[in-house]
Amino acid sequence: MAIAQFLKTAFAATAVVFYATTGSIAQSVVDGPREVPEDLSSSWSGSLSATLSVSTGNSSNTNIGLFGNAAKESGLFTHLLDGGYLFSEADGSTVQSKGFASYQLNRSFADGALGLNDRFYGFGIVSGVYDEFGAFRDDYFGGLGLGYRAIDTEETTWTLDTAGGLRYLAEPGSNIEPALRVASRYSTNINERVTFKNDTSILWSPEDTLFVNDTSLTAQLTDSLSARAGFRIDHHTDAPDGSDPTDTLTYAGVTYGF
Repeated sequence: MAIAQFLKTAFAATAVVFYATTGSIAQSVVDGPREVPEDLSSSWSGSLSATLSVSTGNSSNTNIGLFGNAAKESGLFTHLLDGGYLFSEADGSTVQSKGFASYQLNRSFADGALGLNDRFYGFGIVSGVYDEFGAFRDDYFGGLGLGYRAIDTEETTWTLDTAGGLRYLAEPGSNIEPALRVASRYSTNINERVTFKNDTSILWSPEDTLFVNDTSLTAQLTDSLSARAGFRIDHHTDAPDGSDPTDTLTYAGVTYGF
């Protein structure tokens, strides 16, 4: 019941902020917002990956994983979806079961709303992690925030954003508390076929702070297939007694882009 109420609150807050942003707030800008063509939309694009990985920490195993992400632009809005699942079995028993998913809705200020420019965007985000053998079994966050495109070229992109909201942690215990999230996403093309990416996020709440860093290299094999290898680390500052505060994942696999 607590999780359901948490998600309802997060989704409702996201809807309210974007209604306000596209309505009365935008109209209150002193110079008035610049018009943006309404036909600036695109179809969904993204990737699906199958990986083989080695994990350490609360689960030290060899795993198989399925991951995906997708994005769609529609006028001033951008929809971002991300998710994945890791699984491992030994001697007939499950020893790794971890899934995650997130949805983020960005609202660009390219129209000059609030006196900002196209490097800024407001956003709402809802994310969740279920890790049967992790430091915390359930970790959910919902929030609203502001982002900035520090670098935005054909070769390199770097975005920074921060959001305030609510975090739900469970097993052991159960608690909903205020939270703050900051994130950095960096990507650069080393050459025409190889891309380097580094994603970092910090999620703070009174009970625990979670640091996540994911670094990867992707090499394009064909127009739609790529090879990817990377390393991810998750660290909890206040992991429960008896659990490991740090989990790592070294992975490699094949990615299909669409």
